[in-house]
Amino acid sequence: MLIGRDGSYRDMASMHGNFKKVAETPKAITLIGQTLARYSLQSALWYLDAPVSNSARLKQLLLEIAAAQHWLWQVELVPDPDRILAVSPAIIASADSAILDRCPRWLSLAREVVEEHLPLATTVEFHILSPTKRGFGKPTATSRNPRQPKFG
Repeated sequence: MLIGRDGSYRDMASMHGNFKKVAETPKAITLIGQTLARYSLQSALWYLDAPVSNSARLKQLLLEIAAAQHWLWQVELVPDPDRILAVSPAIIASADSAILDRCPRWLSLAREVVEEHLPLATTVEFHILSPTKRGFGKPTATSRNPRQPKFG
């Protein structure tokens, strides 16, 4: 997991254009739900990108797991979730910096899940040391996993 300068966790997998269920998908959804439950939410609304391949299957899986756990989740397939999320007054869980730069309130749900349920996961934090005449300083990386080397 990469930790962006905004503190949001991002993975290195590309999710553009399709979704493919893997063995970890149900477990990941369950960990997300357990993390959200810790906040005592009344409900959660998921927006999935309708044009993305298999998004309807992901919707069904989210609803099945939520029902089994008695979580009040709604899942909507929409043509452009970014447009909705960027202007929503609700707390947004996203790692998309284009959305986070525009929405008033957000949460790094990925960070919450990893820190709560996967404390030994390797994370790499990128940050800027100092400005230089050419623009930004040299990016550095440090690892949160004590078994990993520290870079910088």
